[in-house]
Amino acid sequence: MKFLVFACLLQLSIAMPWFNFRTSSAPTTTTAAPFPKPEFCGKYECPEYETEQLRGYELRTYRPSVWASAKVPSLDMEYWENRDDSIVAYMKLFNYIRGANDRNITVARTVPVVYSHEKDEVWMNFMIPANMSDNPPQPTDTDVQIYRADSDQYYVRYNKKAC
Repeated sequence: MKFLVFACLLQLSIAMPWFNFRTSSAPTTTTAAPFPKPEFCGKYECPEYETEQLRGYELRTYRPSVWASAKVPSLDMEYWENRDDSIVAYMKLFNYIRGANDRNITVARTVPVVYSHEKDEVWMNFMIPANMSDNPPQPTDTDVQIYRADSDQYYVRYNKKAC
């Protein structure tokens, strides 16, 4: 299980896999609903999921998806206060969706931009649109990787007031 926090400005999320809000007590409500396109998606495609409402959080079960990923180059203590190194990863992904791929095609923008954390690494991720997910264009930049995500569950609290 993972916990995501959505920030409105960049539509980013921070995964904290060590954090588990599900307890042995029963959830306040249980609603398994088909994918409701969230407001933050706007006119863009975003990952599809089903929800279960818990105490102040949603448990989202995301469907399998495909992502373009780039590693944030530096992860020192200053990263957490000044995320300037994120622009390097962002530009690599931006160039990929603007045609720096084996087909020289533009890939439609999707939301949110997702940061994933693994041990000492931070990755920035753009979702590949569903219509390209079976055969996504391959990046020409070796620092950009295509990642196939299995179905997964995340605890989410979305702060609409911050938007």
